[in-house]
Amino acid sequence: MHRIDSATARQNLNGAGKNGFHDNADLPNQDATYLTPAWCNTVQEEVANVIEGFGGALDKLDNKQLLNILTATFAKNTALQNAVDDYIDKFAQQGSRILAVENRIYEDTKVGDVFVTTTHFDTSAQVAIHKGYGTWEREAEGRSIVGYSSKTDSPEWTKTNGNIFGEYDHQLKIDEIPKHDFEIKFVSGTIGGTGIPATDSSSNAPPNLRTNTVGGDKAHNNVQPSKVYNVWKRIA
Repeated sequence: MHRIDSATARQNLNGAGKNGFHDNADLPNQDATYLTPAWCNTVQEEVANVIEGFGGALDKLDNKQLLNILTATFAKNTALQNAVDDYIDKFAQQGSRILAVENRIYEDTKVGDVFVTTTHFDTSAQVAIHKGYGTWEREAEGRSIVGYSSKTDSPEWTKTNGNIFGEYDHQLKIDEIPKHDFEIKFVSGTIGGTGIPATDSSSNAPPNLRTNTVGGDKAHNNVQPSKVYNVWKRIA
């Protein structure tokens, strides 16, 4: 494409270096701008190339071929732009949702559930900071955890959820120790220098047949081999 460059073209009519068409009535003995075959062919081929470039065939009776092509092209571009804008909008919405999901604190311990950890926390506030949510209290302090039982042969204390049972140590009672006997030997003389005859077993005499004592009379240790963890229960 080029601008008209005939001898009567008006210089700089459309701006610096941009020739144009003019009747040249203001110039004595100057004809109006006339067309040149080169310029006409340029304009013709520019239009024809657009129509044919979009797959159309030149139609001598159709003066709207270029208009129809431009209209269809702009319509496609508008539809494409709308689709792009819609995609951008949906992407932004999904991006916000994804960001919200990424920033969401996943509450893996519900209210009433227990959190067991090897990390030591001095306060419930420290647990809340660590987990990012919830209100907590210590659970099963100093106690082993026993599973709830529905079996008929299990002790009754295992059939109540949250039941607290057992002792760290226990003083054995008579009916709890193994059944056993002591052998008593009769000897001559007296018992321990007390003057009580060793063989005196009359009904009127004080008890004088005794066995030696054994054992340290200390409480029985009930603690099983254990390992301590921090156990916290979520209460809110």
